[in-house]
Amino acid sequence: MRTFRPRSPLTTAPRRPILPLLALLACLAAAGCARGSASLAPRPFDPAYQSWNETLVKYATPDGVDYAALAADPDPLWRTIAELRDITPHQFGTWSRAARLACLINAHNAYALKRIVDHWPVKSLRRTRLALPARDARDAVLLGRRWSLRELEERIMSDEFMESRAIFLLNWGERGCAPLPIFPVTELNLRDLLDRQTRAFINDPRYVRYAPLDTEIYVSPLLDWYGPQLTRDFTTLWVLIGQYLPEAEAEAFSRRPPRIHFLDFDRGLNRVEQAIPAEARGAIEAGVLPEPGAPAP
Repeated sequence: MRTFRPRSPLTTAPRRPILPLLALLACLAAAGCARGSASLAPRPFDPAYQSWNETLVKYATPDGVDYAALAADPDPLWRTIAELRDITPHQFGTWSRAARLACLINAHNAYALKRIVDHWPVKSLRRTRLALPARDARDAVLLGRRWSLRELEERIMSDEFMESRAIFLLNWGERGCAPLPIFPVTELNLRDLLDRQTRAFINDPRYVRYAPLDTEIYVSPLLDWYGPQLTRDFTTLWVLIGQYLPEAEAEAFSRRPPRIHFLDFDRGLNRVEQAIPAEARGAIEAGVLPEPGAPAP
């Protein structure tokens, strides 16, 4: 007696080609990866720092920052921070030395504003952190890692760039700092801004007090704190100061170098109530800088 044994479905079903199916799956996977990569790709870098420029145009002056207005409408600053966070180490590594230095300076200054706005209202940067110095808080995200303001300063002032005048472009929200540049620092304007900001600092009585024939000069403690970097580039502080004084004062200064004394550092917030009028910005950009504390032209 014969026993009927049904065949396995694997043997009875017609064979279907699997290569086209695998190819289809591979295409779908590739398309999904492409979409994911596109969504994760950093936004194109803006070398003009337009969002940062918008922030400065609205809220910055040669004398300080309108923090109250900035805290009420911080969108340009938030866009600046988002764009800085998008910069990858690979991108950064392909830039020129000037472009890298400009990026670090802008990042330092933008994150200093962010820290104050995040804790607004405050009377000084120190009030934004109780346990440790505020400049040691690692809340600045750049190049895939977290930085403190102090770490950014150290990188900016390091032998990598050999440009100690950068200290005159750095501002962390205290009146004793050099004034916040009211334009973004870029690869193209870096050299000019370094020269202009240094000259403005040396000739501002808030930071340097000297008259011809004086036997003593009183200068900002920034020149003491960053003395090793400044003397690395200028040999002595007298050389630095004399290079940027007006000609008549520089001659007397070099003929009889005065004794240097360091002023106290003003840690008050560099707050102003009204940002610089838009019509005055063109004059400043052209090099017509207002006297410290005077209304803009």
